[in-house]
Amino acid sequence: MKKTVLIALAIALGLLMVPGVANEKLIATATENNTVVEEEDADVEEEDTGDVVVSASGETVASSIATSNTSSTQVALTTPSGTLNAVAGVPSGQSALLHVENSQCGPLARQAVNNAAISAGGTVVSILELDLQILNTKGIWEGEKVTTLSAPVEFKISAPEGVDGNTNDFAMVRLHDGVTTILPDQDDDPATITFTTDRFSVYAVIAAPKGTFKAYRAASTKVKDSVPKTGDSLPIALPLAAAACLTASVVIFRKKSV
Repeated sequence: MKKTVLIALAIALGLLMVPGVANEKLIATATENNTVVEEEDADVEEEDTGDVVVSASGETVASSIATSNTSSTQVALTTPSGTLNAVAGVPSGQSALLHVENSQCGPLARQAVNNAAISAGGTVVSILELDLQILNTKGIWEGEKVTTLSAPVEFKISAPEGVDGNTNDFAMVRLHDGVTTILPDQDDDPATITFTTDRFSVYAVIAAPKGTFKAYRAASTKVKDSVPKTGDSLPIALPLAAAACLTASVVIFRKKSV
């Protein structure tokens, strides 16, 4: 019995002394685990490089910055990342992440969006939340967001499923700080919607028969900055503009009277 035990111990000791035999399984396991982790990390990085929007002709447009999208709408921020960082004030060494999800806005917000859509002659198809999150130097989001840019950036999104872009026009209703703004589709592709904005907030896709949003689109092409920094630039904003002018007049009158 003792002899058998001694032989077994001798064999085990011999295996330990042979280079690479006893630890081979451990090394292989570690390598396999590392490979899996690397592959998963690569997949995550590949998914986070941005959404890809496909045109009616099959051409693809990718987002210029990392994008996290949980909605069914493909969204690509097409302004170069360097320009975005400049107008968003992203600190050196940090980066921006576009976060997209189906909006869970409350009844008042939804009513405001619906009213804006009706005033423009359209109906709401979907509502999205667009956020611009700032990642620290380690690529981690610590809760910091940018809601206002110093200049507009361009977005291209996929047209809503079930709505024929050949017979319908699209536009966006932006709801920011209680103010709704109509942003017309700036391309002629029935499969995509292109718009510019300097706000990150709630956006509703609206649709209407061809030609419905013609006036809005014509107005947006007359100025380079098609999205104002305050209020609406289109007919639904006229009452707000009139009120602002009246307030300014009262202030000037009071200053002259003093």
